[in-house]
Amino acid sequence: MLTEFRNFCQKWQLFQQGETVVVAVSGGLDSVVLLHLLRQMAPLWNLQLVVAHLDHGLRGDSQLDAQFVQELAAQKELPLDIQVLEVESLQGPGESLEMAARRIRYDFLRKVASRRGACSIALGHHRDDQAETLLYRMARGTGISGLAGIRPRNGDLVRPLLFASRRELRIWAEREGLRWREDPSNTDLRFQRNLIRHQMLTVFQQLNPKYDAAVGALAEQVALEEDFWKVELDRRWPGMVRDVAEGRPVLKQRAVAGEHPALRLRVYRRLLELWLGTLQGIDRGHLRQLDRLVLSGEGEKTLDIPSLQLTLDAGEIFPQSWVTKQSIAPFSWEPGQTLEVPGRARLVWEEALFQGNEEKGEFFLDPLTSPSSMTVRSRLPGDRIVLKGVTGRKKIQDLFVDERIPRWKRESQLLVAEGSDILWVPGIRKADLPRPELGKRAWRLVWQPFEGETFAL
Repeated sequence: MLTEFRNFCQKWQLFQQGETVVVAVSGGLDSVVLLHLLRQMAPLWNLQLVVAHLDHGLRGDSQLDAQFVQELAAQKELPLDIQVLEVESLQGPGESLEMAARRIRYDFLRKVASRRGACSIALGHHRDDQAETLLYRMARGTGISGLAGIRPRNGDLVRPLLFASRRELRIWAEREGLRWREDPSNTDLRFQRNLIRHQMLTVFQQLNPKYDAAVGALAEQVALEEDFWKVELDRRWPGMVRDVAEGRPVLKQRAVAGEHPALRLRVYRRLLELWLGTLQGIDRGHLRQLDRLVLSGEGEKTLDIPSLQLTLDAGEIFPQSWVTKQSIAPFSWEPGQTLEVPGRARLVWEEALFQGNEEKGEFFLDPLTSPSSMTVRSRLPGDRIVLKGVTGRKKIQDLFVDERIPRWKRESQLLVAEGSDILWVPGIRKADLPRPELGKRAWRLVWQPFEGETFAL
């Protein structure tokens, strides 16, 4: 067992030399075996172990579990963090007792890890837990990623016993003379996991005595393929999603619509998690709704999903909450002045020699025919611009539509104006104004966008 334990930890790189590890110990078989194995391997890896125990207050004799863990930690000369919490009193609305206990337990363990300077929290899940997790997810409904089951490492959580079954752990513990506590709630069929453990898995055992190994192999294979998809999604992400500002990704409709459905659905999952901060409450039906929106063609449309309304506009999909009516107060701008529009851009009006070409963010004007002052502001009703090759003066609203400027950006788009005549829409279009003579002095307007702004949409 010790050799298998060491090999599994090394295969998945669960621990680093010299790190501090919080070991979650309930007093049951799994956690006692985990602590015993880690205590034996600690000198080899120079691990600093901390025992953590949470009394959930769900059983009248739970204090006996806490006493047992105290004695166990003292016997192994390890530091101990212990706490008593009444889970039932901390249960959230619509939250099952199981889910509340899990949430509170992980919160406690992470607080211990933070206080002790630990990088990893070791948990006692084994192969049978893996099988229970997969069956539970399949019964409730899950995607392919859910079949990856319990990962050996998931962030700060490590599970070094996933290589072994409950039966193998018990045989080894008895041979080593270990003692542990039996939790009577593990046979309570009111808990869904116990229903799976004591009824469904007995059927699997009859079909295949090595079902736990088969399920574990499936989970490992799916996890391997999900790792590939993560790398592939990272690689393809910039072509399908555009960050319009920090923490504000928008979906490029055309770029995503032509991709394989398997990739599209993974893009949606990641985006929804970024937009919402969680995937809780999101199911396959919501992903299909978003897929139908992506494939629906051009036009302005909306989609309502839990806690989020999405808008398709100008070929991009984004949360409706980003659409703002907040306009930019007008700024007066004069020759020789450097103007800063807070959070948006720096604009420079200077004299320079015209060499016949313009870089991005530059606009050269004839000083004899250009206005002596301008205004930098948001759009106003009646705004128009004269464009080269276009008869008459074009409405700015029509320009935004033609240039596929999404609605969320229109109110905050910078305009350089003289009255209702728009001279420049920085990053978008320039008015058809008299050009300076080659080699002559001219007015040079420069737009320097701050981070999050772009030269072109």
